[in-house]
Amino acid sequence: MTGSISPATPRGGNYAHYALAFADPQIQARVIKSYSFDGPGYRHQIYGTSGFQDNIKKMKTYIPESSIVGCMLDHTERVLVVKCNQPVLSQHDPRTWSVGRDSYVLAQEGLTTTARVIRHSLIAFNHQIPAEKRGQMWSALFEAFDSLDITKIKQISGFTGTYRFGRAYFAMDPEMRAIFRQIFNNIIETARQSLTLLFNRSDDPYKNRPNFNDSKKGPIFFDAYDIKQE
Repeated sequence: MTGSISPATPRGGNYAHYALAFADPQIQARVIKSYSFDGPGYRHQIYGTSGFQDNIKKMKTYIPESSIVGCMLDHTERVLVVKCNQPVLSQHDPRTWSVGRDSYVLAQEGLTTTARVIRHSLIAFNHQIPAEKRGQMWSALFEAFDSLDITKIKQISGFTGTYRFGRAYFAMDPEMRAIFRQIFNNIIETARQSLTLLFNRSDDPYKNRPNFNDSKKGPIFFDAYDIKQE
């Protein structure tokens, strides 16, 4: 079982893992592997289920070194960080990832500081959003980054915005849209800075932590949403 590797459907891999976790036991037994390519991850209500945990060794997720979408939620399955030389906002497309003879080339130092800063911002913003409205907010974010052409918040009301994203965005109440704009602009600004400015290593909050490119060897992420304890 594999998820879609189309850059237009980041949740394809998420659906593959989800389908495996909630399939009938006889179907689960027939599945050899489930793959996700820069899928956003899951909340504890999903990865904490017995079906997910019983099949977690069959799941594998690949994310690019400066992933935005792949860092949105949590991953308890095995994660590998792939080398990609494209700008941050273009790394969601698996066709831009570095490929070796028979597999992806892993990023030597794991996630970049840019990816970690964006993830930290997303987690911080997550706690500003009422629990009952988080699903709506995350759906809008997923739709925004489904379209690799959306790089400015003003594009959501123009012809460059996608229909699905516009529908998700305008379904939110004004207060939620204001929070969304703050989140979105923060992500875009961080990504843009990474194109022209290298993070000062002395100011890097992750400089003293080991960077792994395979969660089987060590942690990929150093922070989590920890929704279960809210």
